[in-house]
Amino acid sequence: MSEIPKINIPNIAIPTFRTNEVWLNGVPFVPSNDPPVTLQLGFPIVEIPGCVRMHKDNKDHVTNMPFDHDLVNQDENGVTTLCPHGEYPSYDAMDYQPENLIITRETPPPPVAPPPTSPEFTPEEIPDTEEDVLNRVSECTGIPMEDLEYVRDGPALGIDIDGRLQDIAPCLVVSTSKEVTPAGRYTEAEWVDPGNIGWEDRENSKPRFCMFSNLEMEDSDKLFREMYGSVAAYLFIVKTAIGSEKRVADEMQARLMGSGSLSRIQENIFAILHPTGMRGYVMVESNALHHVEKLIGRSGGRDPKARRGLNQTPLKNAKTVLPGEAPLRDILPYLEPKAVTSGIEVGCIVEIVTGAFKGEKARVTSVVETKEEVSMELYEQPIPMTLKMRGDHVRVLERVE
Repeated sequence: MSEIPKINIPNIAIPTFRTNEVWLNGVPFVPSNDPPVTLQLGFPIVEIPGCVRMHKDNKDHVTNMPFDHDLVNQDENGVTTLCPHGEYPSYDAMDYQPENLIITRETPPPPVAPPPTSPEFTPEEIPDTEEDVLNRVSECTGIPMEDLEYVRDGPALGIDIDGRLQDIAPCLVVSTSKEVTPAGRYTEAEWVDPGNIGWEDRENSKPRFCMFSNLEMEDSDKLFREMYGSVAAYLFIVKTAIGSEKRVADEMQARLMGSGSLSRIQENIFAILHPTGMRGYVMVESNALHHVEKLIGRSGGRDPKARRGLNQTPLKNAKTVLPGEAPLRDILPYLEPKAVTSGIEVGCIVEIVTGAFKGEKARVTSVVETKEEVSMELYEQPIPMTLKMRGDHVRVLERVE
């Protein structure tokens, strides 16, 4: 077997590559070990070294850079002091010079005279008996006692007078004299139509205020009407179908005299009136509007939504109750008795409304008021014919000019 020859490994060396570029010239010098500031803390951060003042809101939301260099001087409440390298904040001391101080004080308000107070109102002044009430009314109005009559009183209501709650009880006193001489705490007097008791100027919708004192009380007009209604009554007008006035009035009376629930308001309905000269209307005397609406089954008005949930039967041909109380001056002319021939003159063209000649037209030739009789001539007939009829059997179509 032959000898294994000796294996030699030559030296291995890494050759040096020559280049003109310099990869590293030296280690950079770092003057401090503190980390650099990388946040935009606002203006000014350039005043280094030392503490600086900045405003917390002085930073644009898009660029994150300060936008107002003078905000720290304009708004002291939002200023913050920042100090680098752990330094302590400092502040500028106030330049206190007592000899240069200017002391200012608020100017006191000018003196104001107190508002005038209303006359003192004490419960001891309230009369106790009917005679005391008549004496008080006579003293305040100058009307003699023999001309006054005490009718009734109503329940007392609590009313705010000069910041105090007082019980005011309405009393109804009737006078046969219209001559009034105000005395005592009263300086003026005025007779008011019950229909206008809540209105100082009804045509201009100006309500009446200043009840019992010189203060304007909220809703005093409603309270005044309620107090008057508790001792007296108003006239309300019910709108009906034309020609059904008497049937509606009879049905109202039947509802009040029946045994149903409407019999409970019988004491609140005083009269039902149907003047012959008013077509399409019936008047009801009552102390409140809601009693009349309940009588005709129209509580809440004609609006179905307002009447929803109310168990009531509407009265046939009774449409609604006109809003507000009717003034007596507008109603009294219809209540005065008149002759059936009133308004009929010689020469008027009339229409016969009853009898065999119903619907025929005629010309009035004479009027006898004592007999309430009218003589007329049918002028549309081929043969002229003269008739005599009662004045309420004809209706005027054309009047003499």
